[in-house]
Amino acid sequence: MRAAEQHIVNAGLNLVSLRLRWLFQNFSEDFLLPAVLSGELRIPAGSGKEAFVDADDIADVAVAVLTDDRLVGKKL
Repeated sequence: MRAAEQHIVNAGLNLVSLRLRWLFQNFSEDFLLPAVLSGELRIPAGSGKEAFVDADDIADVAVAVLTDDRLVGKKL
């Protein structure tokens, strides 16, 4: 992913990268739901210091990035 981002930057194009890991919706709407319902959830999050983000928050950031030139070149 970083190599692809660097190609974009090297081409002289503006880039804002939203790097996402886990979505809160995975617990209620996707592949983790059965484990949540069973009461035993195992995820590869090490000591638990992994960020879980709501899809609505991601959408808000994407809108801000697309409408605010001050964010060009930032890693969010």
